[in-house]
Amino acid sequence: MRERKKEGEANVQAAPAPPQEDTLVGLGTKIRATTRKRLRRYSVDAEIEIQEIVEDAISTYLESRGY
Repeated sequence: MRERKKEGEANVQAAPAPPQEDTLVGLGTKIRATTRKRLRRYSVDAEIEIQEIVEDAISTYLESRGY
């Protein structure tokens, strides 16, 4: 049986746990088709996942700006 909420009682939900540093999360963005083609070509030639290239590029970019 469902309990009734008492008057003035807030509807409190637990906050989601913050992501761990090593947890992978999705990132949706758009890039130029020519950039994607070059990225895919480099990925194949270097035998490295695009995900690793993007993570390294973003990390380097942010570190160079003090983040």
